[in-house]
Amino acid sequence: MTTVDRTVIDCLRELPLPDAVAIGDAALRAGSVSVASMELVRAEQRGWPYIGNADRALPILDGRRENWFESWSFARLWQLEIEPPEPQVAVYDQRGRFLGRVDGIWLDGGVVAEADGCGKYLGEFDTDGASGEAAARVVLAEKVREDRIRDCGLEFVRWGIDDMARDPQAVAERVERARARGDLGRFRGRLHPTPPCLGALKPPIRAA
Repeated sequence: MTTVDRTVIDCLRELPLPDAVAIGDAALRAGSVSVASMELVRAEQRGWPYIGNADRALPILDGRRENWFESWSFARLWQLEIEPPEPQVAVYDQRGRFLGRVDGIWLDGGVVAEADGCGKYLGEFDTDGASGEAAARVVLAEKVREDRIRDCGLEFVRWGIDDMARDPQAVAERVERARARGDLGRFRGRLHPTPPCLGALKPPIRAA
């Protein structure tokens, strides 16, 4: 009954911020809206109830995030005064070998953020759910990937849905400790952030 732009701004006004950000990110990711089109609708809703909520949410929307949980958890951390990491960054080692694309990186300290939903390990293999062997292969591959990225000098912090649902403050504290340990100067390799839009490619970030 309403345009996608109007629906997203309505959600930003009315819903809890993490839920609204997940919806806004999904609309951006699908190409259904743009920042400019949403700002136009926001201007039309000047003076509407809860428009301040939309003003707080709009600056942290990012369509590069790959799924609802990345969007939801980064927004929840933002509520706890932790700025969102740069999303979807490709990591290469010193020899130019691709090691993986991570959910996010806090570039100031070289800290990788990984927001893991259950689907990463369970239920994505067949209609009856994951076999124990298949799930174990995914867990092992993820461990090898993380070890290789750590070996290049990046710090890691990882959380799941249960962590965020049960105690988001504890997750925020783990993030802060990881960022205190991290040091981008230790990184030996290259980082390629996902461009925010076509035609706005960012250069790779190289180790010192």
